[in-house]
Amino acid sequence: MTPRYLPSLLLLCALIPLTESNMRAAAPSESPVQKFLAANCQDCHTGESAEGGFRVESLSADLSNPSALLRWIRVYDRVKAGEMPPADASDLKPTDRDKFLSSTKSWMESHQRQEWNSLGRVRGRRLTNLQLERTLQDLLGIDIPLANRMPDESKTNGFTTVADGQSLSHFQLEQHLKVVDVALDEAFRRATSAPDEREWELSAQQLSRRRARSRTREPELIGQTAVTWASRLVFYGRLPSTTARESGWYRFTVKASALKSPENHGVWCTVRTGRCVSSAPLLNWVGAFEVTEKPQSFTYEAWIPKGEMLEIRPGDNTLKMARFQGGQVGTGEGGPQNVPGVALHSIKMQRIHRGPTNEEIRGQLFGNLTLETKNGKRELVSKSPKQATVALMQQFARRAFRRPVAPEDVTAYVEMVREAVDNGQPLEAALRGGYRALLCSPRFLYFHEKPGQLDDYA
Repeated sequence: MTPRYLPSLLLLCALIPLTESNMRAAAPSESPVQKFLAANCQDCHTGESAEGGFRVESLSADLSNPSALLRWIRVYDRVKAGEMPPADASDLKPTDRDKFLSSTKSWMESHQRQEWNSLGRVRGRRLTNLQLERTLQDLLGIDIPLANRMPDESKTNGFTTVADGQSLSHFQLEQHLKVVDVALDEAFRRATSAPDEREWELSAQQLSRRRARSRTREPELIGQTAVTWASRLVFYGRLPSTTARESGWYRFTVKASALKSPENHGVWCTVRTGRCVSSAPLLNWVGAFEVTEKPQSFTYEAWIPKGEMLEIRPGDNTLKMARFQGGQVGTGEGGPQNVPGVALHSIKMQRIHRGPTNEEIRGQLFGNLTLETKNGKRELVSKSPKQATVALMQQFARRAFRRPVAPEDVTAYVEMVREAVDNGQPLEAALRGGYRALLCSPRFLYFHEKPGQLDDYA
């Protein structure tokens, strides 16, 4: 068994007790439940010709089977409502009906109490995609989106937090491992590298089209501003100079003013991100602002994937719109049409991180261990690596499992890291493997809500 598949096996084996129950409630006695069914239901609901597709002999007494329990509930409800047996086809006495209802209700309630006492009212609730994303971000100190990499969640009565709808298939387990790997890659990248925050400023000339006489969808340079006129032309107002060189969070401050604004208000503009080409037509909303003739500054933060850019344009559909031929805009074509526009003076761009700094992430993952540069690479070093891993794994497990952890609970994980070090793996890679295994544990993926009063860590 290779270490690569060990987390998957551990998680799969640990989930088995969550999905099985050996509880069995006592079946209803022959009197009055079975006698009632025999006397009032069998004539019409027996065999292949049973009315309504309901066959009495198919009723299972095993209420631990959800489908069987639902069928008994339906039988109870129909009898209680007087729908069954039909009044014109039965001389059922009210006392017999009451005995059946009382016995059936008592039987089902007894089964339910047994399950609640043994398993609790809530069964193995798993972290939702959003909760898993936020938990990994907080645990590792990263800020990259993760939920969009996860499989779509099934809903039970419109909710994704109901345990009955949170099954974990082999495909979902595989996707979880991929998401964990992406999160760990980002955390270890930042922990072992220099800060990558930076800032730069783009002038109006840099925001405008490169060739003044070209017909394109970038702003045109008018004076000292990059101008985009009100129009329904898609991607008009795209800014290639803002294209992200790497995926990340960006803060940008837009200095802008209005041209030919309406009498009663300014020009409302939209800010979106995307590739701004027909092969990738979707745009992501960032925000909106209203500009007037006086220049103003507006600041936004957005996650911009590598290769995507900003699009800033008038976004008020009530404005008079310019018309352009051929799907492109030539310099000087918009001004004579006497339509409103937005003039960009400059944009200050900043590559930022939300949350801990690289140094703080290094402390969360490596504690007091140091990084040294060897052969051009930064490596994690320790005089006693085996001892160092115990404290780090214990600390990480407590945070990952969201509650105190006994030393024996992480023994298997620690031994896995120690074995990797003995086999010659770098300490950083060995720790990463241990953290990966902890993040594949059911104690990380699932809430621990024991029957009774919840503790402070639930």
